[in-house]
Amino acid sequence: MKSKTSLRNIVENIPEAIGIPILVSDNLGNIRYANSSAEETFRDSLNNIAKKSAQELFRDIDNFSKYFKEAFSGKRILMFDISISNKEGDKIPLEFFELVSFTANGEKEPFSLISFKKKEESFVEKFIGREQWDPSSYEIVWRGIGHEIKNPLGGIKGAAQMLMKNLGENSPFKNHARVIIRETDRIARFLDGLLQTHEGTKKEHVDVLNVLTEAIELVISHVSTLGKDITIKIIADTSLPGIDGEPDALFRAFTNLLKNSVEAIEECGTVRITLKLHEDLVYEAKGKSKNFIIEMEFFDTGKKIKDEEIPFLFLPFYTNKPEGAGMGLFFVKNIIKAHGGSIRLKVFPDGKAFRVYLPLKKEEI
Repeated sequence: MKSKTSLRNIVENIPEAIGIPILVSDNLGNIRYANSSAEETFRDSLNNIAKKSAQELFRDIDNFSKYFKEAFSGKRILMFDISISNKEGDKIPLEFFELVSFTANGEKEPFSLISFKKKEESFVEKFIGREQWDPSSYEIVWRGIGHEIKNPLGGIKGAAQMLMKNLGENSPFKNHARVIIRETDRIARFLDGLLQTHEGTKKEHVDVLNVLTEAIELVISHVSTLGKDITIKIIADTSLPGIDGEPDALFRAFTNLLKNSVEAIEECGTVRITLKLHEDLVYEAKGKSKNFIIEMEFFDTGKKIKDEEIPFLFLPFYTNKPEGAGMGLFFVKNIIKAHGGSIRLKVFPDGKAFRVYLPLKKEEI
């Protein structure tokens, strides 16, 4: 009993505090101890875990028996990016897996210490890949987080402003206070962009073609700095009436979609924007008025989007670009949604397109 107590002390004093699963086995593979993190990982009790051998618990690891023997010969086994299974058979991806032998006080034979760290789901992945996942629930969570950040941010800025007033003109700390104010303002503007719904704000008559043309002009100048051979075409129905909306917000949305298309093209290719009245989506509204839909298609021949990436596209902080922030399509979707529209991806054999639908109310036809 004394030897078991010694083993338990070894693994409880440190590993429990850091929350890493720890198991201890003898040289035959019999599990002598598992901490609470290990029990949680395998979704089983120590008594049930102890009925299985280390070889059985870690059967998903190729050549585990070989590594197990090598550990008892004095080698430290360390592996990365592997996975194991719990008792239900669910795969558990691991960040690392370590196997090392030691001799505890009061023990004649060496024991193996098995430790590993589960891969943590990213903030995005926690809301993806589940049948019950609803994109709107993610937006609610994110808006809640944004508001929680903005509350203390106001206090930080206020304290910095008070410091500015009380510091002498030549104080070396005055510039530090200015930096705090500047950076809190920057974070606040960033959060405002995330939290902005564009609902309830004053709308004005917007000529969608004019806004689109301005966005194209800006992106053309951007293309010239990339050294790419890209042809940008626009096919538009010039007779389209305007819509009620926010021109600046729509300009940002169109510019973002165009930049995505341009950046998806590696060396040469085509970006084609189509703007038309979508007659197929005419439907009856209240009274005698009807709603029509303006369809905008942003097509490019650039890099295709993988099927597994599609559910992530409109979520914040998701990007497949090395230097991307992952906020562009999130902003685009919010802006289009605030205008009563929708956006969806369409894949073609020779490229892909984002289709934007904006409602157009036409009085009594």
